[in-house]
Amino acid sequence: MILLDILEEHLEEADFLLQQRENALSNRVYNLDDLAEIVERLVAHLAAAVNAPGRQRNDLSSLNKPQTNSR
Repeated sequence: MILLDILEEHLEEADFLLQQRENALSNRVYNLDDLAEIVERLVAHLAAAVNAPGRQRNDLSSLNKPQTNSR
C-alpha cells in the first residue's frame, strides 16, 4: 500500500519547487548556486515520489510505451 499522504507531500513540494525554479530563472536575485539548490531539491522529491513505498514498478510503465492506433 502506498502511503498516500507522503506521496502527496512529495508532489506538493515538487510543484512548489517547480514554481520556485521558474521564478529563479526570471529573477536576477537568484544566482546559479540558488538555482542548482532548487533543482536538486526538486529532483529529490520527484525521485521519492517515483520510488514511493508500495508503488508497483509497472504503474508508470505505460508512459514509456508509444501509443498505437488500432484503427
